[in-house]
Amino acid sequence: MTVRVPIGADCPAVDNLPDAVACTGLAKAFGDVNAVGGVDFAVRPGEIAALLGPSGCGKTTMLRLFAGFERPDAGRIEIAGRVVADAAQGINIAPEKRRIGMVFQDFALFPHLSVAKNVGYALGRRPDARRVDELLDFVGLGGLGERQPHELSGGQQQRVALARALAIEPALILLDEPFSNLDASLRSELRGEVRRLLREAQVSALIVTHDQDEALSMADHLAVMHDGCIEQSGSPEQVYLEPANGWIARFLGDVNVLPGRIEGGAVETPFGRLPAPDDLAGASAVEVLLRPESLRVRREGHEPGTTQATVLEREFFGHDQLLRLELASGVHVHARRLGHPAWLPGDRVAVTLDGPFTVIAAESAATAA
Repeated sequence: MTVRVPIGADCPAVDNLPDAVACTGLAKAFGDVNAVGGVDFAVRPGEIAALLGPSGCGKTTMLRLFAGFERPDAGRIEIAGRVVADAAQGINIAPEKRRIGMVFQDFALFPHLSVAKNVGYALGRRPDARRVDELLDFVGLGGLGERQPHELSGGQQQRVALARALAIEPALILLDEPFSNLDASLRSELRGEVRRLLREAQVSALIVTHDQDEALSMADHLAVMHDGCIEQSGSPEQVYLEPANGWIARFLGDVNVLPGRIEGGAVETPFGRLPAPDDLAGASAVEVLLRPESLRVRREGHEPGTTQATVLEREFFGHDQLLRLELASGVHVHARRLGHPAWLPGDRVAVTLDGPFTVIAAESAATAA
């Protein structure tokens, strides 16, 4: 069964299509608070993008501007190549005319309508019953159209909301914190399920979330917001492993921050001399950012780049373990390894840098923290 959407399986020229949504110079203030400060951003056709940031960073305001629930103070928004908002020209197209599907945090289902009628609501006064059945089959709810929302699980209600968003054949689906109301045990399963459904529907989507795992696991393209601006964007792997500053590194997960100095084009660290970026050639004090999983731990070893350490603490999670280590230099670091073999407090180990790292100017991290 094929769900009708703007980008079909027989439409290979995706690169020639306009962005699902694109904004330039987008700004919005509420009184003295600049919620969004001149942002440029785009979601490519067929792409699942995530806008990630802490509460109050401006990501929800961005979503509301795209949806048409807020009017921009400055800037321009295009959806599938069509201008829907332009502050300079006074253009602000109504939400229902923007070809955007919405999946809200609380699903926003009508409690007095059946599942089928909730989906059909998006199709107007006389919805096509076959289309509704097609959508329910697509999200795995075939045969449940006559049930009421309260008779469904949280995950099933989310699928109803997704089916309703797909009903209008949108150019873009916006998902606002889509898993925050679900039990933790369901989130991982449903993240994969929703990603699969979006992929099969071949529809562009933007997920707005504060959950790092959600953004990293679902997105093709990740943008991190802070204080109304996009601090960094790129693939999830790039943003996680090559953070642009200390704030991003810390926000996205555990990170070791090692002080260092550049001498002779290299950074001196407890793990030996590491190459320094060309743009930091004039800097003296720098910081080396490396994830705990970039450190390899062994019983013994003295090859170049290896330093001796003592295990101070261990947190065991089954699939992996997080170790706090004291290096021979007295520096404390964290290392994340598989759950076996077990490393216990007091164990003497050899530690080697065996993964990506980032070198930034020391003042960059201090400013961002």
